[in-house]
Amino acid sequence: MRDSPNVVPLFIAALTTRLADEAIAATLVAFSSAGPPEEAVRAGISAFVVHLADDSRRARVLFGAMPAGDAVAGHRAAAIGRLIGTVEARACSLLTLTPGPFVEVSAAMLVGGASQAVLDWLDGRFKTFREVLVGDLVALWLLISDGAAARLTSFSSSPRLSPARSGRASRRP
Repeated sequence: MRDSPNVVPLFIAALTTRLADEAIAATLVAFSSAGPPEEAVRAGISAFVVHLADDSRRARVLFGAMPAGDAVAGHRAAAIGRLIGTVEARACSLLTLTPGPFVEVSAAMLVGGASQAVLDWLDGRFKTFREVLVGDLVALWLLISDGAAARLTSFSSSPRLSPARSGRASRRP
């Protein structure tokens, strides 16, 4: 069994799933214990960064580039999708937003950007203290969240291009 070529991908897939579950759990515990939205965002992001930075292998396996087959890539995409789904659900409850494609895209952008920033910080590309990184991420998350909320409230009254006129398919109904 040890020499089976399927053992390593299965191990990495299980590890990726576990790492995502742990990151979500650490973030949600901190997020849930916080008060107003800004405090909740700060607590959640701080917990996320601390969790990943306390053992940088977590961030590297979950978000970093690594050679993997299709099975591992699928598990990794599913794990990151769960992180994005968690952010989307929390944003909807915190900001009283209606779930939809725009919130999904915003959540994906926030998770992807934050995870890349953490990787870059761990690799030494950002020469700053962890608290400063967390503060910067919080500021950006709040800006994007507030902008997304404002966009969603004004979106229903703004004119939209049809997919045929814009030259691309729209995910919005």
